[in-house]
Amino acid sequence: MTGQTRRLADRHLTEQLGMVRHGGEVERARQPHGPQRFATLVVGLDAERFALREAVRIARTVACALRLRVVRVPGVHMKVAEERPAQRLVIGAGRARFRALERGRRRDPSAEGQHRDESHPTRRPAPARRRPGLGLSPSRRLPHPPLLGMLRRMMPRLPAPADRLRALLEAPGLRVMPCCFDALSARLIEHAGFELTFMSGFAVSAARLALPDTGLISYGEMVERGREICSSVTIPVIGDGDTGYGNAVNVKRTVRGYAQAGFACVMIEDQLAPKRCGHTRGKAVVTRGEALARMRAAVDARDEARAGGHDLLVLARTDARANEGLDEAIARGRAFVDIGADLVFVEAPRNEAELARVAREIPAPTMANLVEDGETPLLPPDRLAALGFKIAAYPLTLLHASVYAMQEALAGLRDGRPLERRLSFAALRELLGFDAYDAEARRYAHGDE
Repeated sequence: MTGQTRRLADRHLTEQLGMVRHGGEVERARQPHGPQRFATLVVGLDAERFALREAVRIARTVACALRLRVVRVPGVHMKVAEERPAQRLVIGAGRARFRALERGRRRDPSAEGQHRDESHPTRRPAPARRRPGLGLSPSRRLPHPPLLGMLRRMMPRLPAPADRLRALLEAPGLRVMPCCFDALSARLIEHAGFELTFMSGFAVSAARLALPDTGLISYGEMVERGREICSSVTIPVIGDGDTGYGNAVNVKRTVRGYAQAGFACVMIEDQLAPKRCGHTRGKAVVTRGEALARMRAAVDARDEARAGGHDLLVLARTDARANEGLDEAIARGRAFVDIGADLVFVEAPRNEAELARVAREIPAPTMANLVEDGETPLLPPDRLAALGFKIAAYPLTLLHASVYAMQEALAGLRDGRPLERRLSFAALRELLGFDAYDAEARRYAHGDE
């Protein structure tokens, strides 16, 4: 098999079987048996994401369909499939194991013994006869499309972002949620070990436009930034959908767009457009009837998106506390739950007693919004958990910290002082993926191996 044919096989299997995308990895191996045989296909399955039973089922089906052979790997309890001596499929239980296999440790005596013709120990068996349309032949024939569809359906899928968010909400305790404003800040949140994040409208408006959160940023700008954020992390991301950017029909478009962008959840609020930051003066809310109609449109769009394969949750927000009082805010929150909202967020309670009422009286998971120097007291996470909240959002913490750090660095440059508190260049390269990029590029280097 030539290097070009091998790379074609790798790319095809990687993309069509979906193993890289859904937690496994497909790697090519050296071909010791000449150009008329398949290269060994090494499949590393993440043990935390792929149940053993699923791995065995995939191995047997792929081996049967592509006329490969399953080889027992130490640490993976697996029966040997129908013998096809010329080819084999190796399934390992984790990246470390399959990397070791790729380096050559897969050639253990037991595995090699299974490749030999027992009646002629020193002679390599003839290649198995292949059916037309299956696997890669010397003419570079790709697997049959119906077979690929069957294999793709069989591959275990990672939970969707919405499912992962549901699991977090169903688990006991409170989740601390730093909020992001671009792909880099979202990646930093994930690398720090947090389980979810929120794309803050205030922070995105500041970082992208250097403008206040007063309804100046558009739907298109927000959903574009959200797509960048969702593609840069694996943790669930909640998106700030503001008022839905118009009437009920606009709300539905916003929800659909956020679902397609990859968000786990979209937040829709009841402010009067143009909306404002919830901890600033001058905001107003629409009537309760209009707020309920807006939320009904969001829930309908959620259900339609889910039916179309783009699942997400709806976080219903009310700012009625500022002008209408806490009783009205709680009444709206309860009505949002009756309509079908998945989570509720009452903006800017004034004290701990009000926070306690919100968590106690709204029959759905609730979120507390903790803005430094804002209207709501900054209670510690343990106290918020005791009150019954499921998420503690910190919408401006990273924006505050990054702006302050940049101002300090600029002051130092202006005064001729070297920058001391900074990330090393090596750490920055690693964060941005330079090493991973170079390793990936080496996989597709030209020439035979």
